[in-house]
Amino acid sequence: MPFFEVTFLFGFLPVTLVIYYALPSRIRNAWLFVASGVFYAFSSWAFLPILMFSIVVDYVVGQRIDRSESARARRVWLGCSLATNLGLLAYFKYAGFLTSNLRAAGLTSVPLLEAALPVGISFYTFQSMSYSIDLYRGVVRPARSFASFGAFVSMFPQLVAGPIVRFRELEEQLEERTHSFERFAQGIQFFVWGLAKKLLVADTAASLCDPIFRAGATGSAEAWSAVFLYAVQIYFDFSGYSDMAVGLGKMLGFELPQNFASPYKAVSLSDFWRRWHITLSTWLRDNLYIPLGGNRRGTARTYVNLMLTMLLGGLWHGASWNFIIWGAIHGGVLALERALRSRTTWSPPIVIRRAAVFLVVLVAWVFFRIETLEDATQWLSAMAFVDGIGAWPAAATLLAIAGFACLIWIPPNTHQRTLETTPRRLAEVMLLFVVSLVVGYGRGTSPFLYFRF
Repeated sequence: MPFFEVTFLFGFLPVTLVIYYALPSRIRNAWLFVASGVFYAFSSWAFLPILMFSIVVDYVVGQRIDRSESARARRVWLGCSLATNLGLLAYFKYAGFLTSNLRAAGLTSVPLLEAALPVGISFYTFQSMSYSIDLYRGVVRPARSFASFGAFVSMFPQLVAGPIVRFRELEEQLEERTHSFERFAQGIQFFVWGLAKKLLVADTAASLCDPIFRAGATGSAEAWSAVFLYAVQIYFDFSGYSDMAVGLGKMLGFELPQNFASPYKAVSLSDFWRRWHITLSTWLRDNLYIPLGGNRRGTARTYVNLMLTMLLGGLWHGASWNFIIWGAIHGGVLALERALRSRTTWSPPIVIRRAAVFLVVLVAWVFFRIETLEDATQWLSAMAFVDGIGAWPAAATLLAIAGFACLIWIPPNTHQRTLETTPRRLAEVMLLFVVSLVVGYGRGTSPFLYFRF
């Protein structure tokens, strides 16, 4: 049930909010848990038991970790959480990739395991097991009730595509949060801005680049244009979803973390990862890069840790060699940046640094967008002028590219905007809401890109 669908906007959301505010505060978490289960069932009812299984396991494990007196017992229970969540991911997301590659390598006796991917499994498993990890580290207290923990893991605003919220960020809010007209109105603004990003910008960019990707580029002009348009699509699609999630959270009294901070304005690739999908990069840093040793075990080990973290970050997005290559590009450039910083203090002008980072990101997006390695290689060849410049995109497409570039590099991001709750601002937001729906429904909408991860 995408946030832009009529069923959600004019059915599920108003009903959920009316009941939520009509209930006493002590049972609102329970209602949120139930409503989130209904929301997930609309998207993927057959996989609802898997979500519930993950929640039950980590709630029980959390209780056991908290009550265990020995370090060994705590490690065993933490291992149960990790094995359960990573096992679910391994089977549903990676079993087909692994067994198909083993068969391609000649092990034809290996059975091909293929399973449909449950919606949002990459997000809710990371979120759920982060609770067990933080309990093991002693940085959070156990959830006070199963309903509160269930509401934390399954909260519908961010269940399917993030942000990946840590329990420590919502621990106090789950027990007591502020509900006010001002916060609710701010939530509406975030939600509508995110909706406009998705329907007016991301889907427009998709309508321009998808035909080029399907037909194939005739030369470098079309190849570069399509990749730039895809960069626009994926950013405004995913950041739009994250803004809507933050807005829905505010309507429910929660302050969810920021997930994007103008990543295409980054001046280095490490800066890019402090701005892009912030909650994932933070999760990988805290639970993978630092436990591997971070930058504390020498230069060579630091490079290895960076590469391993980004390779696994690529695999988190999808089970294919293209996602692994995407992660390898980012890991390799992150290591190169660190090596250059240790050898020189000179820094190019900010415009050049931004352009260089964006160029790396664009090249890497080729492997993210195109499904097969062969097709991605051919696309890179077109970008490298192997086939010449070729035909230029239509004037309308070039004009759209110029407009998208302005949207990327000129305005402040959503979290930098002033959240006024004046009648004029709310009227402007409602007008934007209507325009977004009219344009989106009139042209046709597309699923959120990160739903498939």
